[in-house]
Formats: sequence, C-alpha cells, structure tokens
Amino acid sequence: AGGAGWWVVRRIVLRSLGGDDRRCPNCSGEVARVRRLNGDRLVDALLAIDRGRYRCRNPECRWEGMKLIA
Repeated sequence: AGGAGWWVVRRIVLRSLGGDDRRCPNCSGEVARVRRLNGDRLVDALLAIDRGRYRCRNPECRWEGMKLIA
C-alpha cells in the first residue's frame, strides 16, 4: 500500500508543474533559467523527474519556480 501512495504524489507533482511551458504561470511573460537551489536535485531524484528552475523576466512579477525539462 505504501508504494501506491508514492505514485499518487508523483502524479500530483507532475501535473502541478505545468509541463514544458516556458512562460510565467503568473503573468505569461518570458522566463529565464536560473541556478537550482540545494534541495531541488534531491527532490527531482526522489520523484524521478527532471526539472529546471526558472525566474520571470518581468520586473513587476519576478516569479521563480520549477518547470519540467523536455
């Protein structure tokens, strides 16, 4: 039963990442790739996914977060 919960969490995380969209989820502006934080690679390894950290280029927005890498 413990293994099934793992795949549910993985599926929720993958859906929340929004696929391979290279636009800001807040303002639809352009995003730029930035250096990952210390825990980012660990989470990716645990979830068996490959993501990159991005930051919105819009100075009024400045969203930063993770997106899937194609």
